[in-house]
Amino acid sequence: MLSSPAACLETVKNRLKRLTRKEEETDPISTEDVAELKELQRVLEQVEIEDFSKYQRFLKLIRDPEPKGFGWKGKDPQDRLVIFTGRLETMRFLRNHLGRDLGLKPEAIEILEGSMPDKDQIAIVENFGQEKAKVRILIATEVASEGLNLHYQSHRLIHFDIPWSLMTLQQRNGRIDRYGQKRQPQIRYLLTRSQLERMDEVERIIKVLLEKDEKAIQNIGDPSVFMGVFDAGAEEEVTAQAIESGQSAEVFSQQMDQNAEGEDEFDFLSWFKEPTVSTSGDLSQPQNMEGELLSLFPSTYDYVCKALKTLGDGIQLNFVEQERLIELKMPVELERRYERLPPEILPKETELLQMTDRVDAIQLAMEQARREETRWPSKQYLWDLHPVVEWLTDRCLFQFGRHQAPVLTLSKGMADQEATFVMFGILPNRRGQPVVNRWISVVFESGQWKRVEDFSETLKRTQLGHGDLPNPGNGVPENLLKLRAQAVKQAHQFLLAVQKGFQAELDPKLEEQKRRLEILRDRHMEQLEIRFGEDKRPGAIKEQRRQGELARIERIFTDYREWVELSMTTEAEPYIKLVTVLAAS
Repeated sequence: MLSSPAACLETVKNRLKRLTRKEEETDPISTEDVAELKELQRVLEQVEIEDFSKYQRFLKLIRDPEPKGFGWKGKDPQDRLVIFTGRLETMRFLRNHLGRDLGLKPEAIEILEGSMPDKDQIAIVENFGQEKAKVRILIATEVASEGLNLHYQSHRLIHFDIPWSLMTLQQRNGRIDRYGQKRQPQIRYLLTRSQLERMDEVERIIKVLLEKDEKAIQNIGDPSVFMGVFDAGAEEEVTAQAIESGQSAEVFSQQMDQNAEGEDEFDFLSWFKEPTVSTSGDLSQPQNMEGELLSLFPSTYDYVCKALKTLGDGIQLNFVEQERLIELKMPVELERRYERLPPEILPKETELLQMTDRVDAIQLAMEQARREETRWPSKQYLWDLHPVVEWLTDRCLFQFGRHQAPVLTLSKGMADQEATFVMFGILPNRRGQPVVNRWISVVFESGQWKRVEDFSETLKRTQLGHGDLPNPGNGVPENLLKLRAQAVKQAHQFLLAVQKGFQAELDPKLEEQKRRLEILRDRHMEQLEIRFGEDKRPGAIKEQRRQGELARIERIFTDYREWVELSMTTEAEPYIKLVTVLAAS
């Protein structure tokens, strides 16, 4: 009803079919329902498009000049419209009428809905992002509200109907209001208004959703905290229950604010570190935050160049140093890895794989691809997770056999008769997830253990990675083999101390989070009682719903408690790997 007459008519027809199929006409109540539904069907079938005021206001929004409207004519290929609706019949109605009313050809309007095959959905989205494509309007249901990039040629979005979920609302807006958008996003909401007084509260509740969405954008960032159920379908159910039970918009708004306050106290991010990022100031531009990872190479590009030169016998490749560009003829071994990846990222047989770490070059290649109607840019961004980097890393690791580690002979920064065992240690939590990773060096001098130091200190004093090291080709000295077991023992003791200290820091936080979790649970229970206290439905129905909600809340918080305990408790034994041994020359 709140979407369109076409959608309402579809609902009425489906309801009549169900009543007829179950032969409920013999029931006086059902007979009355059927009569009312048939009358509603008759009225809906008589609604002309000129009488559909919401649609006429929609056309006015598109046509009217700015700032009241979009002043949109469909001529600019970089100014396309995204229209969201929650109902298939409304989507079909818009597709059937917009072309005529806006003077557009059929190929200028595309639709996107969940029953389409994945490959068709992907093709439509990619076509919508191509500058030369003829499409000007994309009408979509919720299938396009999550994970799709629609911002390349569009900065205008219209919600023809408003979802009853804040998460869905944010996901819809995020299709054009996202990183990489070059123009100011323009988002409009069409709110259905009724002349019936009893529908006023429904309108006010939907306005509350829009207000909370705006508040989330300005202050919180995550709209899901307002309802506290963290699922779009569950959020729709919360809104539906509020409307069905006759809850006022004021109470609905208060409950959402209380949920958000409870989530502030229950901060998952505070478990492992204190927040250090200020939310004050201008957030219109993304902040550039940079850090350094421990590495023997200045960049991933330098690592790949070195690895290809070392391992690339028989591989056709070319380095363009000025552009930081690597051109590679795909070897068969690498092609096999690409078989499990999207086929469009694999270059044609006659082309070379081009990789660069220059962001400006990648952005230029992406823009060119969108202009030329190609699905993938000619250049690929070279970063740590690129398939070529993973392939080269495996190739480098395979240079050493199982339970083998290289011995490097150094002169700079090493004490007389020093032997340093470089170890990598992991401390997992009880869910098997690494929570502490440490690179350490176990240092011996003249056969005696001296200390355990951070590997970064070893890099500083030895300048490892700042030049080639000669390989004398000698075997592993016997004295190093004798020190190996003691080196592992010292690393084990060091990591056990790290584990003990880390767990000692976590334990108070664990208890605090469990306490906050109980407070939040109690608040949910209180809000549940308030909500059902205002519920005007019959007692049996209300009690059944109440018991179901109680069970759901208990289940959620039991799962949370278990998740918290497993996540914030480390395993007793660390994992240790000997990476290399540094020996004084």
